[in-house]
Amino acid sequence: ALDEVSGYRQCEWAEDHDLFLRMLRGKMLIGKVEDLVLSWRDGLNRLTRRHSSYAVEQVWRMKAHHLSLEERIAEQGVSICGAGPIGKRLARLLQAEGVQVNGFFEVNPRRVGERIAGVEVAGPSEFGKRWSESVLLGAVGIPGGRETVRKLALDQGYLEGENFWCCC
Repeated sequence: ALDEVSGYRQCEWAEDHDLFLRMLRGKMLIGKVEDLVLSWRDGLNRLTRRHSSYAVEQVWRMKAHHLSLEERIAEQGVSICGAGPIGKRLARLLQAEGVQVNGFFEVNPRRVGERIAGVEVAGPSEFGKRWSESVLLGAVGIPGGRETVRKLALDQGYLEGENFWCCC
């Protein structure tokens, strides 16, 4: 399996997370082992706590990079659920990767009608109507937001992992 995706590689972000995302893109079956396999110590000196490769911004850059490699996203662009800090960050990073961001969906009425990252913000009544050819990305940081966006997307006929992804 490692050879099929060229194994671990030196990159600007966490190499294990990068490997996992390349394996997913390679359509490999990935599962969870129910039994305890490893007892992990999470000390303050762990590399993931100290090195810039593991910083939050790098995690988002990695997500944007791997999303940009998805054929459907490259061809049809994205619409983003959430025009708050997470959605804005994701839009900026996707645009830097060459992805067309077609619009945002947002529940905050003060943001509806604004333009963020050069694109329009639509309200919840437009969900499922606007930018329906785009891949939908959930980027909502409030508790329960991921589940709410997932339910809305599935109710509108989106298929998670095909034309819809939760990113946070």
